[in-house]
Amino acid sequence: MEKQSVFETVIEWINWIKIVLSPTILSAIIGVAIYLSMENKTTGIFLLVFINAIGFGLGILWANKIKKKHGSTHFISRTDASPDIDDIR
Repeated sequence: MEKQSVFETVIEWINWIKIVLSPTILSAIIGVAIYLSMENKTTGIFLLVFINAIGFGLGILWANKIKKKHGSTHFISRTDASPDIDDIR
């Protein structure tokens, strides 16, 4: 296997972080919604942190699985691709 350049490694890590942030942001939104609906704010903040930690942990597991199987950059490039736009010419 060919050794990656520093630029490719940095891009791979940036894309890994993007994959981690996806479930983290989703869990943060859910956690904030639960926090705002709670009467007891101490319990609400605990649930917010707990749910966000679970989302962050799942994001790390998912990003590592994708990185090992396909590579983070390959995965992000496929999700960002717009093949329907390519047909317009």
